[in-house]
Amino acid sequence: MLESYSYDQIVSLVPRYSLGCDSGKESVYFLRILIPNGIISTEQFKKIAEISKKFCNGYAEITTRQDIQMHYITGENAIEAFEILEELRLTTDKCGQARPIARYGDVRNIVGCPATGIDPKETLYCYPFVKKIKEVVTGNVDFLDLPRKFKISISGCSINCVSPEIQDLGLIALKNELGQAGFIAFLGGGTGPAPRIGRPLGLFIPQDELINVIVALLEVYRDYGKRENKALSRFKYFVDEWGVNKIREALHKRGFSLGTFDQKFPEISGREHIGINPMKQMGLYYMNVPTVRGRLTYDQLVGIAGIAEEYGWHEIRLTPFQNFIITGIKREDFNVVLSKIEKLGFHFSDSPMRCMALACAQEFCRLSVTSDSVSQRLDEIIRHLENKFSIKLGSLDIKLSISGCPSACSRYPIADIGLQAVRHTENGVIHECYNIYVGGGLGHSPRFGRLVEQAVDKENVKVFLEKLVSAYLCKSTSNESFSDFCKKRTLSELKVLMEA
Repeated sequence: MLESYSYDQIVSLVPRYSLGCDSGKESVYFLRILIPNGIISTEQFKKIAEISKKFCNGYAEITTRQDIQMHYITGENAIEAFEILEELRLTTDKCGQARPIARYGDVRNIVGCPATGIDPKETLYCYPFVKKIKEVVTGNVDFLDLPRKFKISISGCSINCVSPEIQDLGLIALKNELGQAGFIAFLGGGTGPAPRIGRPLGLFIPQDELINVIVALLEVYRDYGKRENKALSRFKYFVDEWGVNKIREALHKRGFSLGTFDQKFPEISGREHIGINPMKQMGLYYMNVPTVRGRLTYDQLVGIAGIAEEYGWHEIRLTPFQNFIITGIKREDFNVVLSKIEKLGFHFSDSPMRCMALACAQEFCRLSVTSDSVSQRLDEIIRHLENKFSIKLGSLDIKLSISGCPSACSRYPIADIGLQAVRHTENGVIHECYNIYVGGGLGHSPRFGRLVEQAVDKENVKVFLEKLVSAYLCKSTSNESFSDFCKKRTLSELKVLMEA
């Protein structure tokens, strides 16, 4: 009970732990556990399963920031849960969304490539940088009073899977013209209301300067970011106001002498490491298991850890697409691992649509505008398309995202197909519907999806998408991506395809 804890015990946890506010399914609070880079030991994973069972109705979610989020926790149980996390050396974010004013922003979980250290093609092993910056900011009062939350990604994989262009600070490891490994940065991205594509900082950051540069950028935002209006306090608005040149000058004034970077950027796909892939460690493989909705039960949490301990490395890796990866698997164990995975209720697939599908936690969110379960709706749509197109769908690189409100937790603006729940009133009757966006994507020509259909009845969404996918299969040219197919057509042409 809460009364059994002293004031000093509770105060000692405040800089590192907090609950967030829920509003749905009789859950008042959620517990969001930060998993830096999404990499967690099986022992930690099993302990989190125990927290889930003891305090959170045996329910957990993998989030798009590689967190584990659980609901139904109470204020009375929170301190005990925090102490367990303290023993595991894990923390939560500060969940400042409950504050009516700006301030109380912190650095959210630092997203990293889940294949770091095992991807044979990666430029640089980035997990040590993620761990170091977490050590610097966690519980540090200097960074618990940012104008708003601050989101960072760091990756050096061959496909830049963590979508750096939509982070407050997106960092990509690469080599400059001299062959030196370092980082470039994108500033002020985001997919929520008033979405932004991050702007290139235009500097080459050596490895040994990266942490200092991150700290300096946080300090600049902390000291000069606006706090008068919470809605306009995010870092993207600060970048709008100051501009990249002034931010570069601020770094220069702090003693940094960074060379310019004007080379062509590497490919930024914002896509997933799909299927079973060879590791750089000879003879071993990693397996990416899609969850479709990121939802895990207590039995699944324990079962996943058991498989990883018996057939792989003793770790689990969570991905920005709400999936999990088991590492260190031998080829001869593929069939037995797949069998055990399916017995836990997961349908293993190397279909891009199934592996890259994203859904927010709408059922618990106070901002949701619909009672329709977007996660179940997503699963229904994928099953419908799989039944209609069978093998053909498995080869299509289509990213599908669905969100219960405009906040875009599921990143629908940069999806090939993005669905946003809306309410539509007709003859005095409110209908729960979805807006359909198509053609979003990152890379050398980043773009947000275009709104092609408004207020489509929730039961009819799968039919509209079936027609669009069918048109793509029939009319696309060789090697033309779904996103490019949509980009080349006017909104009127796309509407005709979807309503035919």
